[in-house]
Amino acid sequence: MLQIRVLSGALAAELQEDDLGQVVHSVEPVRALKEYLAVKVGVPRFRQRLFRENLELQDEDLVTLRGCVGPLDWVILDFQVPEAAEQLSFASACRKGLSEKIEMMLQAPYNPNIYLPCARCTRTPLQLASRYGHLKVVQKLLEAGAEEDAATRSGRTALHMASEAGHLEVVRQLLEAGASEVAAAQNGSTALHWASRNGHLEVVQELLQVGFEKEAVAENGQTALHLASARGQLEVVRELLKAGAEKDAVAEDGTSVLHWASQAGHLEVVRQLLEAGASEVAAQNGSTALHWASRNGHLEVVQELLQAGAEKEAVAENGQTALHWASEAGHLEVVRELLKAGAEKDAVAEDGSTALLKASQNEHWEVVELLAGTLHSKDVHETRVQKVIIYVMFFLALSS
Repeated sequence: MLQIRVLSGALAAELQEDDLGQVVHSVEPVRALKEYLAVKVGVPRFRQRLFRENLELQDEDLVTLRGCVGPLDWVILDFQVPEAAEQLSFASACRKGLSEKIEMMLQAPYNPNIYLPCARCTRTPLQLASRYGHLKVVQKLLEAGAEEDAATRSGRTALHMASEAGHLEVVRQLLEAGASEVAAAQNGSTALHWASRNGHLEVVQELLQVGFEKEAVAENGQTALHLASARGQLEVVRELLKAGAEKDAVAEDGTSVLHWASQAGHLEVVRQLLEAGASEVAAQNGSTALHWASRNGHLEVVQELLQAGAEKEAVAENGQTALHWASEAGHLEVVRELLKAGAEKDAVAEDGSTALLKASQNEHWEVVELLAGTLHSKDVHETRVQKVIIYVMFFLALSS
């Protein structure tokens, strides 16, 4: 039996033969004893000091604890406050994954929950180590009592940062340590949002497996599926849909997942969403996915949406059709595709404008001539005379 007492002489712990056997057979018995006491009493080993006959026992000392004469004295150290230079050194060691240096700093002992200076911000050691994927450092910091859900001013935690960067093993370690599944940044984003946005499939799978809410929304109403679709993360989109994510989820402005994928021109994601049964939802301003694909000139997406039955005459709140938007932006091939599909070229918006007027106002002369039915060559010389003729033709048509 081995007794551990505090300096006052009071008994702190008593190791029976079974517990003592596990300690004394360790490679580093002093460290093993501190780890035992950490579990028993709740004080991390880094803050503990053990003395025998007024001599401090070091972790690496090969001492024999079995059959010790008299008890061991046990001291718990208060945290030291590192000077500015040491704080910078602490932060650097966390970023670079210098495990031995972190061990020394925790033995000082420095508080593992101190906020360290970074570029224009502060971060905890755990946030820094997690951001850069240093598993061994993360494990040491958690052992030292680092708070897994400590947040930055914007509300981001170590789990947010590890998920954003795709460090799967660090994510697993943080979850095992009890990192919150519902912790959200100030903008409402969760770890699943960040992992989905950046296409970290294995991290997404891990977060879904432990029960992360796939329909959690950021402050603007975006789900993880919105972000994955906007970034073209096809495999993540598939995984989220497989997990039952709502394919027609809409953000606060009414834009759907299909809007976001179409706007960014991610053809394979658009196909995946359509295959999953995503419907043609209009945003609050009335715009559809076809509007956005047309405005941004994503010809193949426009073709895919039209083939899936997208309503080519759908109007935004100002009465503009997809043809208006494509003409205003000067996307000749998209305009050609919409006309081929039967889009009404003379559709009039609420302000009285047609697609032809939109193209004319923005000097997209090839689009103007296509809409006017006079385009014979792609090599159109934009001379002043031609522009005047086109304007005259347009206004004559408007007044008739």
